[in-house]
Amino acid sequence: MSTSALGIVEIGKKQAYIFKSNRLREIIGASMIIRHISEELRHELPLEKHLTEWDESHVIIEGGGHAIYRFSTMEDGRKFNRLLSERVLREFPGVELYCCLVPFDEENQLLPDAIAQLFRKLGEKKSKAQKALRQVSWGIHRSCDSTQLPATAVYDKFSDDIRYVSAEILRKLNFHDDKDRVFKYFSDLFPSSWDRTDVIRNMSELKDAETGKVAVIHIDGNGMGKKFETFRNKYKRTPGESIPEYNKRYLKAYRAFSEGVDRKYKEAFRKMIETIEQWINSSDDKKLESYRDKAFPVRPVIFAGDDISFIAPGPLGVEAAHIMLQHLQASPLVIGEQDDDQPVELKMHACAGIAIVHAGYPFIRAHDLAEQLCQNAKAKLLSDFRNKRTTEEDASLLDFHILYGDWSGSLSEHRSRNYEITSNDTDYHLTMKPFYVFTEYRTVRSDRWNNMGTFAEALERVSKGVPRSKIKKLRDILKQGPFESSRFIKVNRMAKQLGTFHDVALAYGQMFTEVERICPYYDAIEAMDDVILLTKEGVTP
Repeated sequence: MSTSALGIVEIGKKQAYIFKSNRLREIIGASMIIRHISEELRHELPLEKHLTEWDESHVIIEGGGHAIYRFSTMEDGRKFNRLLSERVLREFPGVELYCCLVPFDEENQLLPDAIAQLFRKLGEKKSKAQKALRQVSWGIHRSCDSTQLPATAVYDKFSDDIRYVSAEILRKLNFHDDKDRVFKYFSDLFPSSWDRTDVIRNMSELKDAETGKVAVIHIDGNGMGKKFETFRNKYKRTPGESIPEYNKRYLKAYRAFSEGVDRKYKEAFRKMIETIEQWINSSDDKKLESYRDKAFPVRPVIFAGDDISFIAPGPLGVEAAHIMLQHLQASPLVIGEQDDDQPVELKMHACAGIAIVHAGYPFIRAHDLAEQLCQNAKAKLLSDFRNKRTTEEDASLLDFHILYGDWSGSLSEHRSRNYEITSNDTDYHLTMKPFYVFTEYRTVRSDRWNNMGTFAEALERVSKGVPRSKIKKLRDILKQGPFESSRFIKVNRMAKQLGTFHDVALAYGQMFTEVERICPYYDAIEAMDDVILLTKEGVTP
């Protein structure tokens, strides 16, 4: 019988589940649970007993919080969903699971069309999902301090203080405390030079030794829809090819494409760590002393293909994201390399948002800010291309924000309120973020002068050669506009130290560019105490 079924299993609201707690152990445990459900839980189910047919060939893709399977019959798909859902409901409180099935005629239906239909049905199901109302407490229970749900267990494994935790938090903590599982789930994200001890130690608590700040970083791939469309066009059905033959060929290529995207991002993450460790250990910068001769303390939280989130020490967060983007775009994904003599290269560009916050700041809010920063970088890329400021449709950008107090509202409102000024009925901009990222660190591009090279040069200038008190005073003066700023520069004889840039339309002694009226120094002044970048003598990615 040729009629079978395709099924998708996806964990909904992953970020809300992961960042429900503000404790890193619980966040890491939640990330591990998502990976466990989407990649390994099926191995614990009695599928051979309940399904008419099951083996590894029925797995299409797994990972990143979702999985796609092929079933011999629709009834097999229903039984699989029932077994998996029951297990998740019993063992993983707080997880939101979506399961969808579509019929698939292997003899007469193209596999990519069936997969597209499956994702459409999943989208419809998620849009129509209704929140169930339930009473979680009668008001006489001790509450879990992470979820505010009734506590069901006592946890005192790593602290003298006894904690009363809910079933959800206990499950997250148990996963984190399983060191064999920690090593298994995260070892492929770290350099091969790291041993088991390095990996396990690195997934413990994170707090920057000097500033007490952490960086929450979110990276999202650009134009993955277009890349997938390129992939589909590459693997169209050829004349004379039967549908079953095509489906078999497409399935193999589809798996390779999904695994290739995942592999490229993991490689870039590992190379980022190696680059930073090499830079730290070869530098005599006193600011880096606390990180020297040890594994770079970076914590991956979400690793779902091109959707990445990780936590790093606050001062190194911008450079960590920057170097990862450099490594990512330096190594294109090649599709069709094994199939014919006309392979297609896909440039792996992405955008990053970095929220630098005090340790203890709610991770869920920091991650939300990082996502807004990432989306702002993507919007800048699209705007520049549409307005013909650049001829290239795709590139990597990053945006960051250093949070000194609390945060509310949107990023655009905050930037409009605090980084835009009016002088003589003319609008000026204090920030040049987001920054373009080039593979070569200090690439000269007049059409994209607001890049990390310009920012690095500005940061170096404000950090050296000019008294700190004058630089801090300049930050306040810049808010008064170009005329007061240029007068301050002239009076204090700072024009030579804070001069022009070879790729920026900035007149000598001025602080705002001539055409776009943007200040290339304000971001650097703001970041000089909280951001550390590679020096000219440092390691080049």
